[in-house]
Amino acid sequence: MGTYISQTDLENALSPETMLALFDDTNTRVVSTTAVAAVIARAEAMVRSFLIGFYGMPLAQSVDELVKHAALEYAVAYSYERNPDYMREFKLELAAKDRADRADKLMLRIQAAIQKLPDQPNPTTAPKNVGGVVLDTGPRLSIPSADGTDNGAGF
Repeated sequence: MGTYISQTDLENALSPETMLALFDDTNTRVVSTTAVAAVIARAEAMVRSFLIGFYGMPLAQSVDELVKHAALEYAVAYSYERNPDYMREFKLELAAKDRADRADKLMLRIQAAIQKLPDQPNPTTAPKNVGGVVLDTGPRLSIPSADGTDNGAGF
């Protein structure tokens, strides 16, 4: 269904009964695959939006466990949004926000190269967001070291 996650992945994260409650649009106890596909597409678009410019798209290894995890977190949050009454009844508003926040934080760590995608081939060069020139144009101050030695003579 999706590039990173499937309906089965989402059902495993939510449970079959929750899937029915969120995706049974016709009250026939049948999950709307069109609605599931739309939620998965939204979640995967969100993940890809974080990766563009930092990783080559499409990814070398199409299914990366961290990408799958983030997409699933977004998909769960978006699934809850489909049925606001269900969210209120089971007090899931914070759970949905928490899932989306966790995915955001994970994707920001991946962007910042704090976490790396484990299933992708090791790059031969540093990621685009690692390294570079740092300019410090602030004032300079020379003071004696803690042990009393002068470390600034001559400037």
